[in-house]
Amino acid sequence: LRVMTAPIKSVSFTDFFLADQLTSQATAISDAVIATGLAHESGITRAVAGACPHWFRLWQCVRRFRDARLVARARDGVVTRWHAISHLINGGKYLTSIAAIATRLLAARRVLPWPLATTLGVLSALYSLLWDLTMDWRILSIQTFCCPAGGKSKVGCYLFPLRFALMPREGCVQARWKYAAAALLDAMLRYVWLMAAVPAAPMGDAFSEQARVSIFAALEILRRSVWNVLRVENEQSANAGSYRAVGVETFGAELQLGDAFAAPSSESLQLSIEGL
Repeated sequence: LRVMTAPIKSVSFTDFFLADQLTSQATAISDAVIATGLAHESGITRAVAGACPHWFRLWQCVRRFRDARLVARARDGVVTRWHAISHLINGGKYLTSIAAIATRLLAARRVLPWPLATTLGVLSALYSLLWDLTMDWRILSIQTFCCPAGGKSKVGCYLFPLRFALMPREGCVQARWKYAAAALLDAMLRYVWLMAAVPAAPMGDAFSEQARVSIFAALEILRRSVWNVLRVENEQSANAGSYRAVGVETFGAELQLGDAFAAPSSESLQLSIEGL
């Protein structure tokens, strides 16, 4: 119920983590709706079942933006303002996912061409993949590169204005190749959930629609399982880095441990450094 009442109630890590799980359960949700007699087997039923978790997750992002904006106004910091805006960017990911489901359904009904639906689906998958790597997992950092005044490589700075950094955080897994393998798996399977949500795509007669749905659903569960491990690991890393983890000594820094959007201020960081 807390997942569906996101615009009204505040959103905790447990709430949006559970909602993320539901976005991978489009096949299970549609099968449950059909089995209980709430709807008949159809492309619309499966599309709606696939879009509803993204709709709930979208409103969770809106609520988190509202709460984080209040914190940003109280603290008046650049970091907290960016933290609030990032929730809207995350909400755009779920909005594009809903649009991808809708266009795929319309393409299945021959209202829109399949190339358009496929293009939007790929863009939605790339959007989600980039967010996974940079925010949910934080194994990739993308920053703008400002050239120093009078620098010798000014031309190169204009040609390559972005700077990429791998693993900008402390990881719990020592073998770095495992992060790379997880990123590769996520990249290959990021489009699978959409094919499971709206399976009526022209793929020939090699597999029946039921077989395709079962295969795609199993692959999405595999991808989500890997995603869960790195998402929880990143959350623990962020909590420990901000002294929000339970049982971590804060060295006298005054942090609001009950605040889901707590971020260390400059004074808190100074106190922590002096304590170390």
